[in-house]
Amino acid sequence: MTWLVTGVSGYIGTHLASDLTEKGIDFVGVDLFAKDLELGEQKYIVGDVLDLAFLEDLFERNEFEGVIHLSSLKDATLSNTQINRYWKFNVTSTDLLVQLSIKYGVSNFVLASSAAVYGESTVASYPLQESQKVQPDNFYGFTKLASEEILKNSKSLGISSISLRFFNVVGVNNTIFLGRLKGGFPVTCAEKILEGEDFEIFKAKDLTLDGTCLRDYVDVQDVSLSIVKSIFFLRNSKDSICEVLNIGSGCEKSTLQIVRELESLLGLRGQFKIMSSREESSRSVADIRMAESLIDWSPSVDFSESLNSVLLNLKSFENSEQQS
Repeated sequence: MTWLVTGVSGYIGTHLASDLTEKGIDFVGVDLFAKDLELGEQKYIVGDVLDLAFLEDLFERNEFEGVIHLSSLKDATLSNTQINRYWKFNVTSTDLLVQLSIKYGVSNFVLASSAAVYGESTVASYPLQESQKVQPDNFYGFTKLASEEILKNSKSLGISSISLRFFNVVGVNNTIFLGRLKGGFPVTCAEKILEGEDFEIFKAKDLTLDGTCLRDYVDVQDVSLSIVKSIFFLRNSKDSICEVLNIGSGCEKSTLQIVRELESLLGLRGQFKIMSSREESSRSVADIRMAESLIDWSPSVDFSESLNSVLLNLKSFENSEQQS
């Protein structure tokens, strides 16, 4: 049986495609930035997840076991000024895929959701648990919550789903992902230190160990594994289910800790200033016990290993640019 994977050429999708191939799980990968390619039972197709005719043709020509929906717009700040665009790309795409799954009898769905659904105002305890109230602080988080709700409402129509709330994804397998990493604090911070440029970090609004914000970072290879584990769990479920799982490390890293670890790994000093706090949560860390018990998943890649992979990626591009 074959799985449909959207966003297959992206950061997470590239790692997932490698893991699915290694596990012998056939897939059709769709992405606007893909190249039409067929490698054995693995197919890559250029396509738009908002193109109903394109999607309908895919479902007609393939007997899908399930859908893995990774494709998404992800800039939380930009989402607040591009509401229609983010709703269409993140929510409408989910709805189209779910409706086609129902129409063609595809019963399994894995959604790439986000810790952004929690927001700050409703955080009652740490670590963050799936059962607590959610209220996103940005429109990106709202689109992910809306997508989760679509799947929740589809359970009675025969859709079994797992929504994976990814925390801060970091790291890279440089033998698989051949592009230059972009975005995320560890990457931007490493770039600034390598280039000797000034940068700012911010105080936390609330008391933390070193006065800066605490975040949960999980390696992209562990994220990919959580999707594979979700596939196996859905395959073995006899009844329709709708689960939401946190995917993080379960550990906190402060902004200042990350700066210091990168300085140590690079043997360089960062030129930074600590600024007044911003309107953001002081802490965000996942309770991952549900993922551990339900899909038998736990993170295995150490944070320092993730940082080293980031530096290897950035340095390889830095060297190639110098040579050219």
